[in-house]
Amino acid sequence: MNAPYVYTPVERTSRRLGLFLLVLLGLSLTMVLFFVKTRAQDARADVARIEAQIKMHEAAITVLVAERAVLANSDRIRPLSEERLGLQPITVAETSTLAAVEVQP
Repeated sequence: MNAPYVYTPVERTSRRLGLFLLVLLGLSLTMVLFFVKTRAQDARADVARIEAQIKMHEAAITVLVAERAVLANSDRIRPLSEERLGLQPITVAETSTLAAVEVQP
């Protein structure tokens, strides 16, 4: 029978150092993975918050477009312009051609 191998003090120290470095590497990788996971969760939360803000702003834009359509309606503007500004629709007699307009230097 063969006798069991006996490690020398240098071999024993190098094995312990190797084991220590592997454990240290494992802990380091675990910490890095934890921080990356946390950052990813924060990024997802930020994306969800920004998407909610986008939906809220899109709804506000829809309301503003509808309000602009109501306010820009010519049936609403014509009576206001006649009543408050004294404006009347332009007639054909009041128009002229570009050739009739003299250019001033």
